[in-house]
Amino acid sequence: MTVREFLENIRYTDMLIDSKLQQIKSIRERLCSATVSLGEKVQGSKDPDKFTDGVAKIIELEKAINADIDKLVEDKRIAREMIEELGDNVDKVILYRVYFERGKMSRIAHDLGYSKRWVETRCNEAIKKLENSSQFSQYFA
Repeated sequence: MTVREFLENIRYTDMLIDSKLQQIKSIRERLCSATVSLGEKVQGSKDPDKFTDGVAKIIELEKAINADIDKLVEDKRIAREMIEELGDNVDKVILYRVYFERGKMSRIAHDLGYSKRWVETRCNEAIKKLENSSQFSQYFA
């Protein structure tokens, strides 16, 4: 695994967690509307097992989210240790904003007062520095 793949994986894990949280929200909304409907006496129109299935799905998703969060926390710890070895604070800011905060290059460039192209180049150079560092070989030898 390369440094870029590792850092991208942090972004994707974070997005995956958000997606699963959205799924839980959606299931809860459906369960709430089903519960209201079940409270009304409509013969045979609602299946009480759907409520149980929905709760089971929420529990399953919450367990998966917790596992994803554990992995994300550990991966971020490793990435943070690697990034902190970089000498330049601008490199650190760019990498943190891109991979930890899912920032857009154009926004980061605007905030730093540089062109998007300059930030992209600087990000690529910082990743190369990480790949050549002792921290990288420590974790990905």
